[in-house]
Parts: sequence; C-alpha cells; structure tokens
Amino acid sequence: MIEVKKEHLLLAVTFSVMIASVSYTYASLRSYSSSSECIVGSMGNVSSDRAASFIRQACFDMFGGEIKVPSKKLSIDKVNLLDGKAYLGDIYPYTFNITAYNGNDDITISGIYVNINHTDKSGNKAIKRYYKKIEIAPLSISKAHIDVEKPEGDYTWEISGADGYLTAK
Repeated sequence: MIEVKKEHLLLAVTFSVMIASVSYTYASLRSYSSSSECIVGSMGNVSSDRAASFIRQACFDMFGGEIKVPSKKLSIDKVNLLDGKAYLGDIYPYTFNITAYNGNDDITISGIYVNINHTDKSGNKAIKRYYKKIEIAPLSISKAHIDVEKPEGDYTWEISGADGYLTAK
C-alpha cells in the first residue's frame, strides 16, 4: 500500500481546486466583450485585493489593457480648477487656440465647453458655445484648437464646462 502524507494530500487537493477555479474563471470571462465589461461583471463576490488583481489581469490578458471609462459632466467645483490661455488666429479658417491646465488631482478631462462672448459694432452681445474633445491628465497641460466663427469686435472667452472621469492615483 502506498503511504501518503497528510501534507502532500492537502497540497494536491489545494492545487487541483486552484486549477479548476482558474479554468472556470477563464471560461466565464470569455462571455464578456471588453476588458471593462469583464472587470465590472466579475467583481461581484470579490472580497480581497488579491482576487480583484487576478480578475483585472485575466480580463486584460483576454481583451487588452485599455479600460473604457465613461465620462460625465463635471461639477462647477471641478470646472473651476481648469485654467488656460487662448488666442484667435487671424486668418481663415479662424482657429481658437487654447492651452488648458487641469488643476484637478484626480480627474482626467475628456472634453471642454468654451464660451466666446463678443459684442458686435452695434453693441449687441452674443455668446457662441463650442465643445472640444481633449484629454488632459490630472495636473497637466494640453493644447486644443477649435474652428470658430470670427467674433466681431472685442471678445472674451471662458471654459464654461467640462466632461471627465475619475483617474486612479
């Protein structure tokens, strides 16, 4: 009769359970269509950072490493942390050139709303609102160019809103 030590038997059973678990996990991950969907759908009963890390890595291995994070309109507090400089190009097509700074330390900007306020020669005030997709990482600068109708007379501009998403630190 073959003598099996208790420790070896326990190790063999543990190893078998781990292999079965990994096989089942990979099979269930294949039902998703993107790494984001895979990660979100697989985190249901996860109770440890180690398990979450395994799921994340498995999803990245299957679908690629890019996570698509939905952007949303940012609160005025977050928008107020955006700053920048801009100037209007003087030849057609008129381009509004913006250098924007994202002062948020945990938000990536994915788009900005720009208001150009101007008063024409008759004294009529007008506001033109533009949207530009742009990626500005936290605490960094990016440039954007917007084709605009040339404002008549003097103008001012402002970043009136923004879209963005929470960035992992």
